[in-house]
Amino acid sequence: IDISEWQIINSLEEESNLLRPYYQNIYNSLHREAWCNYDETTWKILWNEIEWDDKKNWSKPKKKSDWWSWEWNYAWVKAWVESDNVIFWFWRSRWKWVAEKLRWEIVINKTGKNKDSEEVIKIKKLIKDQVWISDDYWSYRNTFVNHQLCWAHPFRKIRDLAQSWVLDPPISKHCIKAYENFSKLYKKVQKAKDKFNEWSWDHWWYKSNEDKEKDIIKLSLEFDKFCIPHGKDPWKLKTIKESLKDRKNRYFVCLNVKLIPLDNNTA
Repeated sequence: IDISEWQIINSLEEESNLLRPYYQNIYNSLHREAWCNYDETTWKILWNEIEWDDKKNWSKPKKKSDWWSWEWNYAWVKAWVESDNVIFWFWRSRWKWVAEKLRWEIVINKTGKNKDSEEVIKIKKLIKDQVWISDDYWSYRNTFVNHQLCWAHPFRKIRDLAQSWVLDPPISKHCIKAYENFSKLYKKVQKAKDKFNEWSWDHWWYKSNEDKEKDIIKLSLEFDKFCIPHGKDPWKLKTIKESLKDRKNRYFVCLNVKLIPLDNNTA
């Protein structure tokens, strides 16, 4: 059967129009859900279709027209905490504006109303009040008001260092110790989070905010202690510690807002 590319394109366009209301319903459900997970790919969606001018330089496609395919060759995912709703965006760049658009900022522009109108103010309040959970990718920085950074990402990075076989024995031993310390801290934060969620399986939740604040102070001091530089820190561990220290407060949002996770594993 001889089917042209235009027939395929038209068919896909028709199918997308049929699915558009379902997509829009999921997209608009952001109004009703207060916590969202973000993530994006670091791997290209398309690789073999692009011709390269220099096999040693993957930043220079042979054809200028392929540059857009190369730059806009990533995927993003946004998963809600309260439901099974998930949005996947393909053929996007990794630039900051994509995160801002996923944040639903685009809805403000689509209203076509004055920035001080009641509807726009309501949408901005929703965006401000919501909590966003993601890793520490630079596009997310200063994008959200309430931003919970994922504990699992630094945990996995430190674990990879502890399991590395290329480090010298003294450095390797030091990294293993660092991994053990961070692993204990991670579990303590999870335990505190379970206590903060009133209907956790443990059934021994905090009796008062004062008890919770005491735990937060203890965990915060342990966090600071872990971030102290050490002479045996390899470059990667040093970078992880600096990043944790700089954005410390964003790792403890989960202990001030009930039910949000302390990682973005859902995404």
